[in-house]
Amino acid sequence: MDRLKCPHCFSSRVVIVSSDATRELVTVRCLDCGRRSDLDQEQFLVDTGKD
Repeated sequence: MDRLKCPHCFSSRVVIVSSDATRELVTVRCLDCGRRSDLDQEQFLVDTGKD
């Protein structure tokens, strides 16, 4: 199974900080570079390897 990766530095050390079901967005924060990124549900499901 693939893990979530930071779209900036490609580290797999990311944590989910919030999710918005109405907009289908998940916000993740990278533990290495500290940047936050919004991933839509499709990106999130693909990146975690779930169907």
